[in-house]
Amino acid sequence: MAKRSIFLLVILALLFGIACGKPPPSRHYYTIDYLPRPIRLEGSGRPYPFKVQLKRFEVLRMYDRSQIVFRYSPNELKYYLYKNWAMKPGDIIMDRVEAHLLSANLFEELRREFLDAYPDYRLEGTVDALEKYEGGDLFFAHLAMTFRLVRQEDRMEVWRYAFDERKKVYEPDMVYTVIALREILETEMIYVIRELDRIFREIMGQPGEAPSDNQDDFWEGDESIETEEVAPKPKGYQIISAKRDTVCVEPRH
Repeated sequence: MAKRSIFLLVILALLFGIACGKPPPSRHYYTIDYLPRPIRLEGSGRPYPFKVQLKRFEVLRMYDRSQIVFRYSPNELKYYLYKNWAMKPGDIIMDRVEAHLLSANLFEELRREFLDAYPDYRLEGTVDALEKYEGGDLFFAHLAMTFRLVRQEDRMEVWRYAFDERKKVYEPDMVYTVIALREILETEMIYVIRELDRIFREIMGQPGEAPSDNQDDFWEGDESIETEEVAPKPKGYQIISAKRDTVCVEPRH
């Protein structure tokens, strides 16, 4: 009996030594970061003479954590142990949304908090999905968001826009999924800014046309913008699906 106990202790010690000899997996931290480029807005009256408060976007509880979410099916989600967001997901998204709006110079004043004045409008929303889909050899970046513009005077929602988009990623490395999420967000923010410009042109009594998919996104010849290009090896990204839901309530002039 004693020999058996000693033998078990030796085995456990060997296993423990082998386990301790392996370095622990390193943690990786990711963020969605890029410099918005000036957007072409023909006929715009910007900056519009309004104070707009940018409220922090709410994040669905399942995504509001440091671990990055991945799925194998719509009904099951998991969290990476060693692949994390560098900041809270809501803060990452908010920083990019704010950067786009400031770059577009749409409003007389845009702030997250108004302590010494009362804003005319409030831009708020939710992050409804921020994740990676895994299906064998297939990988998808999935981002879904909802935007709402609220008139502070009467708390009336004058505009709402929602999107739910996935992009196919051809490399399993997480950095390519993050790049695809970045590209989804940048593309959608271009649409959001064009829509907001249209809404505020109508508020100012000017005709505003809905954004066209054929419209050029950026000013030509802009060499002052630094861009980062990191392309997956085989083919890049493929747009899989896009759902857009825009609701406009006619603003009062």
